[in-house]
Amino acid sequence: MYSFAKGPPGPGGVGLLTFPVRLRRDPLGFLTEAARRYGDLVFLGWVDKRVYLLNHPRHIKYVLQENAANYTKGPRIERLKPLFGEGLTTSEGEHWRAQRRMIQPLLQQKNIAAFAPLIISRTRTMLERWQGASAGERLLDVAQEMRELTQGIMVRAIFGQELVESEATRIGQALCGALKGINKRVWALFDLARLPTSPNRQLHQHLSTLDQFVSGQIAEKRRTNAVQEDLLSLLLGARSESGAEMSDSELRDEALTLWIAGHTTLAAGLTWTWYLLSQHPTVAEKLEPELERTLGDRIPRFEDLVSLPYSRMLIEEALRLYPPTWILARSPLSDDAIGGYPIPRRSVVLISPYLLHRNPDFWASPEAFDPERFRPEGSKSRARYAYLPFGGGPRVCLGKAWALMEMQLIVVTVAQKYRLRLGCGCLVAAEAGIVLRPKGRLLMALERRGKR
Repeated sequence: MYSFAKGPPGPGGVGLLTFPVRLRRDPLGFLTEAARRYGDLVFLGWVDKRVYLLNHPRHIKYVLQENAANYTKGPRIERLKPLFGEGLTTSEGEHWRAQRRMIQPLLQQKNIAAFAPLIISRTRTMLERWQGASAGERLLDVAQEMRELTQGIMVRAIFGQELVESEATRIGQALCGALKGINKRVWALFDLARLPTSPNRQLHQHLSTLDQFVSGQIAEKRRTNAVQEDLLSLLLGARSESGAEMSDSELRDEALTLWIAGHTTLAAGLTWTWYLLSQHPTVAEKLEPELERTLGDRIPRFEDLVSLPYSRMLIEEALRLYPPTWILARSPLSDDAIGGYPIPRRSVVLISPYLLHRNPDFWASPEAFDPERFRPEGSKSRARYAYLPFGGGPRVCLGKAWALMEMQLIVVTVAQKYRLRLGCGCLVAAEAGIVLRPKGRLLMALERRGKR
């Protein structure tokens, strides 16, 4: 047994007890200050368990990779299960391993490349709608535009069909409401999910709407047994090592996981990308010659992405400064030690990519938006676990290749036609919920780059 008499540094006295309130009110500010004052391993305090913060690649690699078998996703993951069920985001143990082995081949590059035309087509449809805003100099809420774009892409990619406008609106509202309700539940000091409150009833209704929609899609595909290339059909065709297929409940959980992860995180990442480009016109100026040289006036293709390295670098840099998955939590199954300090079983270990990506020990001028730092020579010398927009270790995000492909295709397709400028007087602040996104609306003006 470890002795817990001497633990890591951290706020003492009242600070140990009040940290949950401070974390809930201003998570980014509180964690940034804790890391600055106390270093790379901090004891934050208690809720019902001890809570620690890690901010060094060596410690993070140990938890996520080297000793990953001793760490689960932590107690608060249960608060996500009403939405995700036992999908890859929330499941553990053998069930998670079996599901991951079945799903991983489906998201390999040879499969996801087939969805590139869909991404480009939906983006160009959005741009056609933007023409009126450009001519009238009307401000667009780019955060909302990116949410609608990525949701439309994922619905079509997963279920293989376009929804009529009324149905898309109904399902979109249910998804937005469910995410809002689950986000409040995750950050609440106490889980009051069983109480018959109005917010709980509303959340239940939103979840029921989503469940009925996804279950209906599964039933229809099983009924028709049609050979299609959408993601749900691929999930239906997946088999375990023993030859077993997924049950309807497993299909529902994984479809919702793909839908939500492929919608919310990408929308946030794209929104931050447009914001950063608007604040750094010299970066936009470096992107445009690459687009002219590789694409000219023609429509982008999946095969072009390898010839557009600067667009990929600026996306990676946007994900460094504003990683949508800004916080990870792990809980040790047995007593452990990190950095010479004992970490008791069932405590909570927090890892924040947002903090890690701004750690000056591993990033020169960490607050600067500099895509050049992601040139191959710079990436080779960087500590592997200093950059974690998609997590790391055995649970690294399976959708990484998809996310980078979709973001890059959308960025180059939009940047061929427009520059986006932040509206005058628009104040942008980060909101740290389930994903890290700009708080409120992000109003931007369109500036055409010429007739294309």
